[in-house]
Amino acid sequence: MGSLGIGAFQIDSKLLCRFSFACRPPSSRVSDRFADHSRNRRAACLNHLNKFFGGYSVVGINTKLLREFISFRQNMGAQNGTVNRNLCLLRRMLRLSARETNLSVPYFPLLKESAPRQGFVEHENFKKLFAELSERLRAFVLFLYTTGCRTGEAKKLRWNQIDWKERVVRVEGAQTKNAAPRTIPLYDGVVKLLEAIPKSDRKEVIFPVGCFRKAWQNACVRAGLGTLTKGPTNGGYGTYDGLKPHDLRRSAVRNLRKEGIGETVAMSISGHKTQEVFRRYDIKSTDDPRDAMRRVGSSLGQVLKVGRRRK
Repeated sequence: MGSLGIGAFQIDSKLLCRFSFACRPPSSRVSDRFADHSRNRRAACLNHLNKFFGGYSVVGINTKLLREFISFRQNMGAQNGTVNRNLCLLRRMLRLSARETNLSVPYFPLLKESAPRQGFVEHENFKKLFAELSERLRAFVLFLYTTGCRTGEAKKLRWNQIDWKERVVRVEGAQTKNAAPRTIPLYDGVVKLLEAIPKSDRKEVIFPVGCFRKAWQNACVRAGLGTLTKGPTNGGYGTYDGLKPHDLRRSAVRNLRKEGIGETVAMSISGHKTQEVFRRYDIKSTDDPRDAMRRVGSSLGQVLKVGRRRK
């Protein structure tokens, strides 16, 4: 198996570990769990690079070949941002190699990316979505919508982290993106759904939802919050356009703001570490995160009723 700059393009496990460490920003202070997650994402990206460039000499990688790789990934259904991440990873690899060799790094043509999403879901639309969700997703999605918690963090929460008396869940630093522990208050509707789960079924994680992408998209389509265009992309599933799980995080932050929740308290609930998301708003203050959740729950409770159940 060749190494960078010599022989065929191929990445072995040792080189991947060294490369992942080298690409990590010097200022990064994330948890080991998040670092592992980043390495896993790079490994998935490198699989695509290996699939296309395997057999090519590294010195033979030029701009023309890079454009062919772009077409290759687009035909697989990859979005422009995803293709750009693949290209940037390869460019970083070649630049690292060029430091110690005579390798010439070619021009990398990057694609135009869409502006960052600004999606939100109003209470009335959330009610429609909630009615279409399967039973296994209801507590999970309601938790995300009322707290703004990241999906990856929510999936790791365990039953023994719930303080039923205080109606909070205590998140450990190792479970968060920024390695900062926090206490998240629980909306009454979430508590009721969790209490309804038999104790015999409360094993390990609170939300054992696994990969819920297709279940989410199908529910959004039924609720009129998304469209699914059948086609060869995504293994024949088609292309989805509509509400994304991350829109629940944006919506939760906005709902907290609407209820007059102070910036510091809102950030302590959602887990945001910077104030950028709040800079455009003049937020009134409240001191108690549990009071903040009661306010959001009171507003949501006016429109949300558990509808028909889907198995």
